[in-house]
Amino acid sequence: MPRVSRNGQKRYMLDRLEMPDLEAIEKIARRKVMYNAAKIVALRVREIVPVSNRNHKGKLVKSIRYRAFASGLKSQVAAKAPHAHLVHDGTKAHQIFAHTPESAQDGWRIYHGSVSSPANHPGAKAQPFLLDARDQTRNDVEEQMRKDMEEIAAAIAAGETA
Repeated sequence: MPRVSRNGQKRYMLDRLEMPDLEAIEKIARRKVMYNAAKIVALRVREIVPVSNRNHKGKLVKSIRYRAFASGLKSQVAAKAPHAHLVHDGTKAHQIFAHTPESAQDGWRIYHGSVSSPANHPGAKAQPFLLDARDQTRNDVEEQMRKDMEEIAAAIAAGETA
């Protein structure tokens, strides 16, 4: 809880981990805090993301992006690969149709002349790597945000701009 001085200004005791509210700090400083937090999660996602099959090898890891929004109150970690949602959320069992001989060459699709006979795909189990990384890095993110906020509060206290 911040202390209120005689002139009505709020004072925060950093040794007690009292920090100003994110909304009370300039957008640039807030954005820096959120960007650093998102970076921690993104690095963990890149470590635990599942390896895809031979056609997509490495694309999922390379597609992990992170950013902080301009307001500095939200950040985002996302997988931009076209098949990311299929890996993350899984798929139900379904039929696959090959439309050309070239698309049938991976062995589990069958193509007969101009008519394609379907192959049954068994589905894929969900591998929620984004949610897992979020849960695994929660303490690290909180510690990083606390550290960044302390630096900003110290800079404000020293009269520097945040």
